[in-house]
Amino acid sequence: MTMNVTRTDIPDVLVIEPKVFGDDRGFFYESFNGPEFEALTGVKTNFVQDNHSRSARNVLRGLHYQVRHPQGKLVRVVMGEVFLYKTTDTWYPEHERSLLWRDSTLHIDWPLQGEPLLAAKDAGGKALREAEVFA
Repeated sequence: MTMNVTRTDIPDVLVIEPKVFGDDRGFFYESFNGPEFEALTGVKTNFVQDNHSRSARNVLRGLHYQVRHPQGKLVRVVMGEVFLYKTTDTWYPEHERSLLWRDSTLHIDWPLQGEPLLAAKDAGGKALREAEVFA
């Protein structure tokens, strides 16, 4: 196996860590292997889109989901605040919703120094108990 999978306290959220093979020349790892992903997670999916974002220091990008056309996400942290992720459906902005990033019921220990820089939709996110659910 070329990856380790760890379950979290949040249902359906897994931490997937690739096994890195390195020597004095550098390193190599598989960032994604479909059959192994399915075998280790039990999730059969067809990723349709890859996204990559880079954020300035102290930017917090929110917790987004869609109330129609649910979008499964596989997020890869490359370095620091840089993320690359795959999605199982395309983005439908009219169905996107945001959770309140600092909702205490989520138990997320954000590694922030001061107040984060937020998009308006993230600053106005809803607490989990108030969130609109999939239609």
